[in-house]
Amino acid sequence: MSFDLYESVDDGVTWSKKNTFDGYYPVYLVSFTGRHFIFYLLEDYTNPEFFLLCYLYSDDLGKSWTSGSSAIDVFLIDQQIGVDQTYTGKIIVSYQKFNSINNTIDTLLATSVDDGITWSISTL
Repeated sequence: MSFDLYESVDDGVTWSKKNTFDGYYPVYLVSFTGRHFIFYLLEDYTNPEFFLLCYLYSDDLGKSWTSGSSAIDVFLIDQQIGVDQTYTGKIIVSYQKFNSINNTIDTLLATSVDDGITWSISTL
């Protein structure tokens, strides 16, 4: 599965395809610093039952993209993700993960306070 990134330079009148990326359910965010993010799910090719929560970022308005240093997390089910940023600049990615210990679905938050350089994960 893949997704395309399009760009408009005329306030949305016309659009041109800029990039194609492998992955599922992309979510776009522009941080307060101007860094552009795309968060998405990617199949773990070493274990097809799992998905990786990954991200790309751009510091040049999307002309070039860099992959995050590693996947934020690995999980068993294919779920959509949500992304937001607080007024203090903290980036929050919400997602769900299968908990095999008690056979439940947990809601998790991956947060970054340094514009996506490092991430911490907490369970709601």
